Amino acid sequence: MNTKTLSSRTGFLTDILLLLLAGMLLYYGSSWQFSSKYVDAAIYQCYAVAFWHGQDGLNQLPGEQCAFLNNKGMLQSEIQRLHKYHAPAPIISLAERQLSGVRSHTTPREYPILTLLPFSLPLIVPFQFYQQAFACLVLLVVVLLYFLVKHFISTRSAILFLIYAVIAGWSTLTSRFDIFPAACTMFALLLAERKRWTWAYVCIALGTFLKFYPVLLLLPLLLAQQQASQGLWYARQRWLPVLVGFVGCTILITLASLLISIPGTMGALSYFQARPLEIETLSGAFIWLGSFVGFPYHYRYAFVSMNVTSTLDSIVSLAGTLLLVTGILTLCWLQWRKKIALSMVFLVMIVLVLVTGKIFSPQYIIWLLPLLATARQETRPAIVLWTSVMLLTYFIYPVVYNAGSPPPETIFPLSLVRGLLLLGFVIGTLIRSSLAQPPEQQTHIPNTLPTSIAIEP
Repeated sequence: MNTKTLSSRTGFLTDILLLLLAGMLLYYGSSWQFSSKYVDAAIYQCYAVAFWHGQDGLNQLPGEQCAFLNNKGMLQSEIQRLHKYHAPAPIISLAERQLSGVRSHTTPREYPILTLLPFSLPLIVPFQFYQQAFACLVLLVVVLLYFLVKHFISTRSAILFLIYAVIAGWSTLTSRFDIFPAACTMFALLLAERKRWTWAYVCIALGTFLKFYPVLLLLPLLLAQQQASQGLWYARQRWLPVLVGFVGCTILITLASLLISIPGTMGALSYFQARPLEIETLSGAFIWLGSFVGFPYHYRYAFVSMNVTSTLDSIVSLAGTLLLVTGILTLCWLQWRKKIALSMVFLVMIVLVLVTGKIFSPQYIIWLLPLLATARQETRPAIVLWTSVMLLTYFIYPVVYNAGSPPPETIFPLSLVRGLLLLGFVIGTLIRSSLAQPPEQQTHIPNTLPTSIAIEP
């Protein structure tokens, strides 16, 4: 046995041991939820069972687990909206028939239609083991991402990916579906770096119909593709990838979603509009700070989360929106001037959304995990920064959040520090990039993907 073969086998054995350790820790971290009927994975099961098996399937589950499906107020309001805007009578009639059905017409109320795919796969096991099967499905995705990062980026980034996943995803990674859209963003980036533009757009479209937020990455992806394209701005080859990959997929999936449930499709789009500030957000921490200067806050439990309200709500929300818009414009300007790599644009864009938004649920940190790896955040300062962010996320949830109802005020300073660290990362990256010289050529494009998946014209 030569040295190269021995080294390869040793490396593979190390990978397996690391993955087994991380998998056991992540599984154990979520295991306390497996017996609960009110956690997210139990809700996923309700959606999947209702869609595929209808009321007969729901009758096999504990009645209280899926009782929320009986409340169709939000869906009925969407039909009222159709009446308000004078939608064609056949459309309204179809929506009403869909609302009265259960099987093949029940869609997730807060998520896009494609979430039914990861929600449905665990149904192959007996109903009582659904949450365990869902956790194992997520772990399979983690294994896939680990090997992709190791192959295309570096072993160091792959190991950091596992470490961050265990810390920040202790109680959430295997009990939420966020790793699926996060994987789509990573696939899109890897494909874009190898000029597989159509497939990159497909991944963004699929991610968008899993959890909406990947649509924010469409603009930087389009900028990167236009910069890499030749010919006049209106040339066919410049626009065909986005039209086929993103627009085409979006139209097909949207039509399928409407055929399944018009109220469900509309409801998923409007679900977040009325949501107040979550207590884990940076904006929520500023609301808490306002209480020290005469602006008291109040807790409000809604949308399956603990939120905070105050007379400062509108001011804080406006400031967050302005910061988000300014950050996106600055980021795109830097990208257009070739002062920042696409991998960093993806990462900074998502961090910016998290730090300025009114929702920062604990599982949202999962969105960053693959992007941290692809952006090669391997330097010592970067490791210190992101380890701190992951540890703060762990203490925010599950430690402090589950310590009481409402959670202790300790959650606000923890969220404040985490938010400021993330904001500092965004500002620091933008400043450094603005001072940098545009690279003469793209740096570090590792092993290419198989040419068989290239369908670009």
